[in-house]
Amino acid sequence: MISSDLRKAMIEKNHPTLSIEAQCALLDLRRSTYYYQPLGISNTDLEIMRIMDEMSLEDPTRGTRRYASEISALGYHLGRDHARTLMRIMVQYSLNVTPYFRSKVTP
Repeated sequence: MISSDLRKAMIEKNHPTLSIEAQCALLDLRRSTYYYQPLGISNTDLEIMRIMDEMSLEDPTRGTRRYASEISALGYHLGRDHARTLMRIMVQYSLNVTPYFRSKVTP
């Protein structure tokens, strides 16, 4: 199967006999896929991601709950789900800190 990006590239806007609708039907491509233009990341999100990056350097154990509460305290509207989305975009993971337990039974 040909990827949708390649099929979109095959469509000619000014084809003399085939309309865009007909070309999309022949290529098994939805017209909404042809006309879709993805939105970029907003300036506010870029600023929040910069703040999140600085915070992660200070304390890498921060998770979505702490990001949401601390960035909201700075005056930005950031919920836990949106913090998770931005962390995924940044490919950022929080470190889970657990105490070290030594086994009582020693060999």
